[in-house]
Order: sequence, then structure tokens, then C-alpha cells
Amino acid sequence: MNKKLMILIDGQNIYYGCKGFRSDYKYNIEKLVEVLSNLKSDRELIDVRYYGSLKPVDKNKPNDEERFRKQQGFYESLKYKYTTFIKRTKMKETKCRICGKTFLESKEKGVDVSVASDLLLYGLLREYDVAILVSGDSDFAPVIRKLRDRHPSIRVEIAQFRHMVGVDLKQACNEFIELDKLAEKIEL
Repeated sequence: MNKKLMILIDGQNIYYGCKGFRSDYKYNIEKLVEVLSNLKSDRELIDVRYYGSLKPVDKNKPNDEERFRKQQGFYESLKYKYTTFIKRTKMKETKCRICGKTFLESKEKGVDVSVASDLLLYGLLREYDVAILVSGDSDFAPVIRKLRDRHPSIRVEIAQFRHMVGVDLKQACNEFIELDKLAEKIEL
């Protein structure tokens, strides 16, 4: 019998993982899902959940409207294929102590909580047998440990570029999937 697989993607974390891997590197989400879901033949993909945030247009940045439209278009396209959770980024006016200029600083709020909640809830409900979390955020380590303590048969695997994943997260999960080794297969 096939194991039920759920893939949870932390959009901002994978974005920065790509930038750190190679400044011009971009991944194709469909290729990423295909590669991850086919790593082992005894798995059946039941759901892909994408979590991200949409930063409003910063009128002080040239061409930021274009960035906003592209990001909005990307998120719209995801809605037709995957379960998506897109939060609006909070903007805070900040004054530079050195130069005195005021600028807008963005803060992603609620995305990690949504990922952690879904990972824990669907795991406790046994909605999946294997979860692949595409993130390197060590804040997920305690959630993974709690879930695995409660249901030792559940597997939680981390997929991310090597430079983004700390020791704590690697120790908490069942397996670490290095996207560095899969980069050619998932590239846009």
C-alpha cells in the first residue's frame, strides 16, 4: 500500500535558498513537486500546500509595481494547482539612525505559524504518512519533534539547499533532501 505524501512549501524560505545557492537561480515549482513526489515509488501525493506572503508596492522603489504584479501573477497561477496560503506582508515605517532617511520595512507575519499548524494538525489526524517540508527554518524543529514523539511512524523530511538548514532541523527530521543535488532537475 502506498504511503500518503503531503508537500508543504515555505515560499519565502525556498526563494532565499535559491538566491543563496546561486544568485541567478530560479526553481520551477512544478518540477520541484514532481521530483520530490517521485523520490520513492511507494508514495502517493495527496496534497501540495504553498505558503507565502505578498508585499505591497513600495512607491519609493523604482519598478516595484512590476515586482508586485509578477508576484501576484505567480500566486494566482498556484491557486489552480495547489492549496495556497498567501498573507499580506505588514509594512512598517523605519527611520535610519545613520542617515535619517525614512523607509518601509516589510515583515512577513503568520506564514510560519500556518505551516507549523498544518504540519502538526494533519500529522496528528494521520492525513499523511510522509510530509516533505520545503524549508530550512529551524523554528520547525520543535513541531517536528512533537509530531514524531506522538506518532513515531510518521516521516517528516526536509528539502532545501544545504546552506539554509541548520543542525537542529536536520536532527529533528527523518531525512534531509539536499536540493543542491537536485538543482538541475528543478531549475526554471
